Amino acid sequence: MSEFCNRRPATICVRCLQPLRCEDFPEIVCLCGSTRFMDAFHSVGWRLTLDGYIVLSVGVCKHAEHHGAEALDQDVVEKLDELHKRKIDLADWVMVLNVGGYIGDSTRSEIEYAKAQSKMVVYLEEIAGEKIITEKSDEAESDE
Repeated sequence: MSEFCNRRPATICVRCLQPLRCEDFPEIVCLCGSTRFMDAFHSVGWRLTLDGYIVLSVGVCKHAEHHGAEALDQDVVEKLDELHKRKIDLADWVMVLNVGGYIGDSTRSEIEYAKAQSKMVVYLEEIAGEKIITEKSDEAESDE
């Protein structure tokens, strides 16, 4: 087995120009969910960052009430949805911020995409038959 794995594309250290090993690299998590729950994006992103994860999140809120009532054109929304799927590509796993159990069409599409890419998907709030974040924490503790 090689000392480097295929967990992510080859990355080099900017200081020594040598390839980085997986153990040199924190896990990357992509947050998915409705941007109407921006407080959840901020609080969960904060917590995961402090826990040592690289957190990929939304950069633009699609709901007008969150950015000065400026409505986004449908073509812009579609581009943002596609951009978020590229963030899922970069991530090791995905966390769905299903506040109050809500999962909209865009988030559902992201979940389906993540699963098709064999990404682990965990949920902020429990859904029957699906993993939630406390299960991931329990798994991490049992591995040590």
